[in-house]
Amino acid sequence: MKKSTFISLFSAVLVSLFAGGITDAAAHEIGIGYGAQLRNNTDIYQLEFFYRPALPFLQKRLSSWRTGTRAELAAAHLALKDNSDFSTMRFSVMPQIYAQTGNFLLFAGFGTGFMSGDTEYPSHDLGGEFLLNSKLGVELLVHKNIGLEASFYHQSNAGTYDHNASLNMLVGNVVFRF
Repeated sequence: MKKSTFISLFSAVLVSLFAGGITDAAAHEIGIGYGAQLRNNTDIYQLEFFYRPALPFLQKRLSSWRTGTRAELAAAHLALKDNSDFSTMRFSVMPQIYAQTGNFLLFAGFGTGFMSGDTEYPSHDLGGEFLLNSKLGVELLVHKNIGLEASFYHQSNAGTYDHNASLNMLVGNVVFRF
């Protein structure tokens, strides 16, 4: 990825974070993560930036568990580990539901998005620009405002193109809560 693309992407994420007016100290997250393909072409990786504002649905407290919803607005750079000739930018929106107890949070989400750039790699054809994606993960708060996350990320085009070679990635994130 070119430096100018990286700087533009990072700047856009920061602007979107502060432009919306943060109202709740623990309701918003911003983060960065790295993921690697688990099967088929294991040379594909992604570097992801995301912003997660809270949504007002399902905000409940059940004994020691608190549930809620949020949206994940993400941008990711996908590429081959040893070949800079193939790269893709992914942009997606994913509503998520979570359950939290103490410093431990479980979450799941399903969303949609699009890719800009190469969608056909030498041994992995993603089919086209449109995508559906999902995540299932856990987060551990290591500090009041900092979390470490591990998730399973799945991306597919749901058969809308001739090829539907999905991505299945194990992703690690660092999350900052505001």
